[in-house]
Amino acid sequence: MQVQDFLGAHIAEFICDEDEEIPNVLTVLFSYFDENPDNFKAVGLFWKSGKEEVEMWLMEELWKGNFDVIHETTESYSVASIIKKIFWNLGEPICTYKFYEEFKSLGDEKTEAET
Repeated sequence: MQVQDFLGAHIAEFICDEDEEIPNVLTVLFSYFDENPDNFKAVGLFWKSGKEEVEMWLMEELWKGNFDVIHETTESYSVASIIKKIFWNLGEPICTYKFYEEFKSLGDEKTEAET
C-alpha cells in the first residue's frame, strides 16, 4: 500500500495507474456511484455532509491506498463529501479564473450523441 495525502495536493501529484490521467482515488470514489447508481440520486447529495466518523475512516483508508474499503460503506453522503473535499482543497484549481468562461461554455456545447 502506498500512503498519499491528497488533501491540499496539486492534481499532478496524485497517484495514477500507468497510462491513466485520472487519479486512482477519484476513480475509486466515482466508481462507488457507478456501482450504486441509486446512491447518486440521494436528495442533497452534494450539499449535505456525510457522517464525520465515516468520512475520517474512509479517508484514512484511502490515504493508505486501501481502495477496496469503498465497497464497505453504504454512506453515500460521506463519499460525496470526500469528493468535495478533494476538489475544494486542491493545491491549485483545476480551472483557473483565466479559463472560467471557456470552461463554463463547454456545458453549452452539444456532444455528437445529442445532435
